Amino acid sequence: MARRDMRTGVESTRHDGTATVEQSADAAAVIFAVHHGEEPGGRPVLRRHAVADDEAERRVPGVDGVQCIPLATREESPAARPAVPRAVSRAAKRAAGMGTFFGAGSPEPGVRALAIRTGKFKTTDVFVEARFGKDKHYVHLRGAKNLPDTLNDADTVSVHSGMCLFSEGALRFWDENGDNPSLLRHLAEGPTSRLTRITTDDQLSLYEHTSLAHLPRAIADVATALPADLPLTVVIDIPRVQYYGYLLDAFRRGLATGELALEWFDLVDARHTRISRLFHDRVQAQLATACGDRSTTVVCPAPGLDLLAEPIRESVSKGVPPRHEDLVDLLAGSGDPVWDLLLRLESPTTSTELNDASYTVEILRSVAIHQDDGKNLAITVDSYEEFPRREHAQRVMDEVGPPGQLPVLGIYAAERLLNVDSQGQPTTPYLLDPGRYVADESGSTVDLFDLIDHLYA
Repeated sequence: MARRDMRTGVESTRHDGTATVEQSADAAAVIFAVHHGEEPGGRPVLRRHAVADDEAERRVPGVDGVQCIPLATREESPAARPAVPRAVSRAAKRAAGMGTFFGAGSPEPGVRALAIRTGKFKTTDVFVEARFGKDKHYVHLRGAKNLPDTLNDADTVSVHSGMCLFSEGALRFWDENGDNPSLLRHLAEGPTSRLTRITTDDQLSLYEHTSLAHLPRAIADVATALPADLPLTVVIDIPRVQYYGYLLDAFRRGLATGELALEWFDLVDARHTRISRLFHDRVQAQLATACGDRSTTVVCPAPGLDLLAEPIRESVSKGVPPRHEDLVDLLAGSGDPVWDLLLRLESPTTSTELNDASYTVEILRSVAIHQDDGKNLAITVDSYEEFPRREHAQRVMDEVGPPGQLPVLGIYAAERLLNVDSQGQPTTPYLLDPGRYVADESGSTVDLFDLIDHLYA
């Protein structure tokens, strides 16, 4: 089996003719990126970008707005390296402060940081290399600057995570014109022609495969940094009824039949069950490996909007679109104190707002906001794109929580495989799915599932 240098990835040919890529012990010195649109109609290309430690700032070739910046270590004199940008220095200090807060000195900043320009406003966010024991992640922190000096006053800790279902490559809605309009994009306008069928890929999407490798690993690594005697609950929020809404608007406008909507609900339920089981099992396995005999409660899946599933199905089966106001009233009258608190503060006016509120409720529930003691710490360990959920929960807590309450801490670990669109912008494989197989620089076929497995091995 032929092998290449570990810094640039190892290529070996399997019996099916595809190439697999393995990481090195120094995998942080290489950034792996899938580039789309380099050739018209061509396959996406996997490229390996070496990171040099002797440069103050290194731009990743072909990736707009991504820079790798070395951090000065304790052993170095101030003149040993060029000045570190202030935003990067602050991010590293917050990572170190988080280790002090947890009480074990972990995580501690590593030797590099990634500065990534993200979002439509092109803001630059810093992901500091953080060492959790023997493992490393590039982490972006939210809420860390408001942490107290110690975690000693906390009664419990809950870690929140989750992932979406499918991807745009694994799911297609087809209309009467043979087009497949996007329904998974946030705030998408929806179809303009009548939908006729839905096709799905039974194989997991790259987004799903990556999330199932990435997030359980990050959750377990965060758990290792927490005091072993502090009660820990892991809450995994996998959407289900939230996805029903993607077709409800088309049903209300007469662009989807009730039969098609019910078929969609069945597809969502099956995917939800499958992903929930996989996520739960992988979190348990990672916790067992990283934390030994630590007692941890794993809640998977979180309740979400399950209360609305049967009313929505019954209404659609009768050919009657469910009214949004009626769904909100069902939640308000459910007797759930957290939904009651949130809906008294703000009432969702759209299905998108209702979906967002359902994720926020689970964070508020874990800190027992309705009991008003402020002694429970919530940590969101999630993909960076999901940080607005933490911000929303924090705003609610700031408005109604007790004085001196612990903030919601957001820990967002960067995925170990970048996905880059045709304009060189980093993007999620949920919306731009390269598929499982891509080409590498030599033109060989690479199995990205194998790459992900090796990157998180």
